Amino acid sequence: MPTPSSRPSARLWRGVVRASRLAAPALYVGTALLGATATSLTSLLLVGLLAGAAIGVTVALADPGFPGSAAARRRAVYAAGIGVLLLPFATGIGMLGTAGTLVVPLLLVLCAVTAAGWLAELDTSEAPPARQGVATPRETASREAGRRETGRRETAPRTDVPDLPRRPVDQLTTDQLFATWTATGEQLRRPVSPVTRVELADLRSALLDELLRREPETTARWLEQGAPAHGHHRDGGTPV
Repeated sequence: MPTPSSRPSARLWRGVVRASRLAAPALYVGTALLGATATSLTSLLLVGLLAGAAIGVTVALADPGFPGSAAARRRAVYAAGIGVLLLPFATGIGMLGTAGTLVVPLLLVLCAVTAAGWLAELDTSEAPPARQGVATPRETASREAGRRETGRRETAPRTDVPDLPRRPVDQLTTDQLFATWTATGEQLRRPVSPVTRVELADLRSALLDELLRREPETTARWLEQGAPAHGHHRDGGTPV
C-alpha cells in the first residue's frame, strides 16, 4: 500500500515546494543586489544588521525545533539573511519601476508555498514522536511532575550510554542515525533513571527529526511498519 508521502499528489507538492524554495531566494537576492548598487554602505550595515538580527531571532523563537534541529537553525539563518537584504530589496523594487509591482506579488506567492511546506514538515516531524513514545513538551512536563511526586522513592541508578556517538545528529551518517536509534531503543528497555530516560527520549526525537529531513519517504515507511528498536534500513529497504 503506498504511503501518503509516495502518492503522486504528495510528490508533486514536494516538487512545487522545492521549486519555490529556489525561486524565492533567487528573486529576492537578485532584486536586492540591484538595489544595493544605489544604497549607501552605512545604510546597508546599520539597517541590514538590525533587521537581520530582529527577523532571525523572531523566527528562532517561533520555531519549536530551535536550537536542537539543524533544519531549524538553517531557517533562522535564512530569515536573518532576508532581514539583512531588506533595505536593498526595497530600493531595487523602486528601481524596477512598473516591473517592481509584479515582483512583490510573485514573491509573496513563492513565500506562501515555501511557508506551507515548512509547516507541513513541522507537522510531520512532530507527529511520529507522539506515536512512538518520544517525549513531546507536554509529556516532558508530565515526567517532571512525576519525578517530583516520586522523588522519595528509590530510583534505578543512572545508566550512561558510552557507545552512542557524541557528535550532533546532523554530523552523523544515515547508517549511524539508524544504529543510534537501535542503541537507544536497547537502553530504554533496561532499568534506567528517569533523567536518563528523558535524555534518551530527547535524543531519539532529534534522530527522528534528522531522518525525516534526509529520507522522508524511507522513514515514513519505516514508521508505518512500527519503527522497531531493532529495525535497520539500508538503501531505502525495510527493517531487518
